[in-house]
Amino acid sequence: MYHSYLRGCKVDKKMYKEGENFQYSLDRCVHCECTNGKVTCTKRACNLVNCPKQFIKQNPGSCCPQCTGSRTVYNLKRHCLFGTHVYPSSVSFTPDICTTCSCQEGTVICERKTCPVLDCHVKDVIVTAGVCCNRCKPRKKCRNNGKSYKHGERWSRGLCYECNCNNGVMSCSMIQCQKYKCPRNFELKMIPGECCPRCVERNSICTVFGDPHYRTFDGKIYNFQGVCRYVLTRTCYDKTFQIRVKNHARRSATYAWTKQATVLFHGVRVMLRPKLKVRVDKKRVKLPHEIRDLLAIEITWR
Repeated sequence: MYHSYLRGCKVDKKMYKEGENFQYSLDRCVHCECTNGKVTCTKRACNLVNCPKQFIKQNPGSCCPQCTGSRTVYNLKRHCLFGTHVYPSSVSFTPDICTTCSCQEGTVICERKTCPVLDCHVKDVIVTAGVCCNRCKPRKKCRNNGKSYKHGERWSRGLCYECNCNNGVMSCSMIQCQKYKCPRNFELKMIPGECCPRCVERNSICTVFGDPHYRTFDGKIYNFQGVCRYVLTRTCYDKTFQIRVKNHARRSATYAWTKQATVLFHGVRVMLRPKLKVRVDKKRVKLPHEIRDLLAIEITWR
């Protein structure tokens, strides 16, 4: 009965716009809203009316019944008056099949069962005598590629197609990707196995150059002239990756330059020194150098 569209929703052969609120025709207490092509309904709970049946009135178009006429106040002490009956204290009674009440020191306290919203036509509603809530007739299933799907069930058919089962009728539509504007340091990227691109964080680069200047991962530049050993970067959640640098003074303590960088990666120590001198675990290696499935050291010129 419910159908999803790119723009709006269709309920009982009637089309509603995106964001539109409407009253469900089968139940005056149910109000629905069309959001993102889907129908969401809420049902108002009515208070129990305490008056004789001949004074209960249901106004056209209203959800809950009301009592009409005037009232007479009786002093029943610890008894309770409900409708046309008087109940002693601590006595329980059922005004209808959905409600259970009890008299407690002159006050009637009731609990009423809330029935779910029925999403079927009137002709498909099953009414059972002595049962509070009505129910819909079982819906037909859908079969596709040898698989069975229940009414209302959704599934993917290919990468960018979505299907749903509506009482034995299968309908499929192409997924429409939204237009995204990615925030800073993010880019729109296709992810393997997904239909639509999404914003993912760009790969960040930290650069050290000059005497020395630092361009951080977020693109900011700092000048730092310290002449000591420093941690340039490392992982926050474990100790599998770390880069340390050793700065030396250049002619005076006012200016410094990076003499050595040490990369620690999964237990491997790589020392980078001037004139392309590289040591891996204290052994001199020639470039390019590769440790299979772990790291590669290459010479790049810019």
